[in-house]
Amino acid sequence: MFLVMQAEYDYDGSSFQPLLITPNRAKAEAKVAAMNELKVQILEANKELREHMETWRINNPRPPIVPPKLKPNPVFPGKKKDWTKEQNETFVKILDENRDTAMASAKPLNDWTMAFHNEKLRFVSTFPQDVQDNLVYINEQTQFDIEEVPYEE
Repeated sequence: MFLVMQAEYDYDGSSFQPLLITPNRAKAEAKVAAMNELKVQILEANKELREHMETWRINNPRPPIVPPKLKPNPVFPGKKKDWTKEQNETFVKILDENRDTAMASAKPLNDWTMAFHNEKLRFVSTFPQDVQDNLVYINEQTQFDIEEVPYEE
């Protein structure tokens, strides 16, 4: 029996995933050849994607991060459970205003991030389906090997 393995090597170690087991060596070699061809396509697609997204970043600069100007939380004497209804309402009101202010200051960056993500998804959708499916699973360190497995009937 022949086992086609996808091996991933990196600085942390390695991982292995079986792709095909077959008694036919020619079929195993064909699978390795097909996966190596797919790897070439994926590496080219990743290069195109990086170039396209770099151009997109140049044309759509990231907005600056502006720290929100928050109001200080009110401090009342005693424990929180001893506060009056008005003191509690004031505290909650300022917390809500601060949350809204923080969200408003983050909105331009959040919008830019969503636009970046949507553009990346749009560009990836132009690749063939098998490239899209394996874009994050196959990289420069991925290797495809055939291992002969002893088999008894």
